[in-house]
Amino acid sequence: MPLEIDLTTQQQVLLSAIPKTLEGCPGALAGPVVYTLNTGNCTLVPVGDDRSVLIVSGDHAGYSVMLVSAEADLGKGVETITDIVVVHVIDAHTAVLGLTVGTPELKA
Repeated sequence: MPLEIDLTTQQQVLLSAIPKTLEGCPGALAGPVVYTLNTGNCTLVPVGDDRSVLIVSGDHAGYSVMLVSAEADLGKGVETITDIVVVHVIDAHTAVLGLTVGTPELKA
């Protein structure tokens, strides 16, 4: 089942891979995690490590689908493991009135 993320057109989110075994123990990778945008208008921005990416939402509502893959270190070799991420982007809506107060002055 893919990982699903909801963002507005004004948001971004950091996505990181933390490899684990089926039993939930830490797992080893034989290289970097690769994030590939298959469809949609989100932008993927690499960050300082080789396991994370910043997902920046597109300017219009819609969805993006990305494939995440890495080589799992099996000790006797490697095996490609993959996952899918679906990002649902919705338009940002007005939520605050933004009231301001002027400077008090003497009555006329």
